[in-house]
Amino acid sequence: MKKMFKILFWLVSALLVGCGSSDEPDIPLPKEKVIESTEIGSAKLVMLGYLDNVTAGGMLQPESFATPVYIKDRKLCGTDYTFAVCSKVERLDAMPDFSTASDWRETLELTEGVTAWVRYVTASYYGYVKLRVAYIDGNKVGVEYKVASMQKRPDINSIELTESGAKAFVLKGYAGGGATAEGLLPEGLASRILIGNKELKGVNYSFAKYDGVSKLPNLPAVSAVTEWRTTAPITGNSAYWVRYTTPQEHVFLKLRVAYIDGDDVGVEYLLSSHETIVNENANVATEGRAYATDYSIPHLNSANYYVEHTVSVNNQTVFNYALEWNDAMKHSAWVAFVFDKITSEKKVSRPDIDPWNVDPHFPKQCK
Repeated sequence: MKKMFKILFWLVSALLVGCGSSDEPDIPLPKEKVIESTEIGSAKLVMLGYLDNVTAGGMLQPESFATPVYIKDRKLCGTDYTFAVCSKVERLDAMPDFSTASDWRETLELTEGVTAWVRYVTASYYGYVKLRVAYIDGNKVGVEYKVASMQKRPDINSIELTESGAKAFVLKGYAGGGATAEGLLPEGLASRILIGNKELKGVNYSFAKYDGVSKLPNLPAVSAVTEWRTTAPITGNSAYWVRYTTPQEHVFLKLRVAYIDGDDVGVEYLLSSHETIVNENANVATEGRAYATDYSIPHLNSANYYVEHTVSVNNQTVFNYALEWNDAMKHSAWVAFVFDKITSEKKVSRPDIDPWNVDPHFPKQCK
């Protein structure tokens, strides 16, 4: 009988415990956050590493992209990737075109709701990805993304020739500050058109820039140029008159910026015309005036008497100095010295004579 009571006691106890536990509310499991789709064809991914930088199994690598986007120090980054935030845009289908993005950065600060263009760069193409941060939950970052465009990078074959006889060339050095070896050397000219500090430059070159000119024939006539500058900023949708100057002539070129891509600037150019320079101040070399055309010699005055002196060094005749004598004033109008390693040497073929002697080259009437 006692055994029956014990059994009954345990049955009742078990029943009471069971009834009591069924009345207690269940503890809800944490709700998994949802990544909403905001554009047809988008994909979703939970990235890892927001808190601990451990990204294994939680990196974004779109199809056909060779390297991934990952989280580091609460920012998105990746080899060959840059990012441009789209302000006040909450959906992928509301993002402006990637061509409007300008502030490209190497990392993207992670904040909930941010949308951004992601650009992936290779030697031959650009990949553009739309990205939206749906949520940040502990170590997890939920993102929605969509590969929007794959763009072939421009090259010399991409440059449209807009005028008969024009040629294409790719200048180097736009992003890197200048690469002289990759300058443009137009046919028949002695120096190159180069890039420096994102400007066109070059020895003996000057430039006149015209914005909004997309074809070489649309440049105004070169005679309309009012100001020539030694450098010119490089911008898209711009064309230039380029002038190359020698002592004998001006050479005029047309040049148009077809594209700017990283370090490369694709240009179309055309040798347009030549203009002979008439130098009214130039002297003519005649007998006894072998050095009259030297840059150091001013334009000669026919009313005065011109003489030039040479020295002999190592069996070579070297120009030493020249002067123009004003006999009415009994004084030189000017003296032009050549000062170099040879002529600066003391007593090079100079006899010890009175320094105030009359120049032996003067005619008798000037002595």
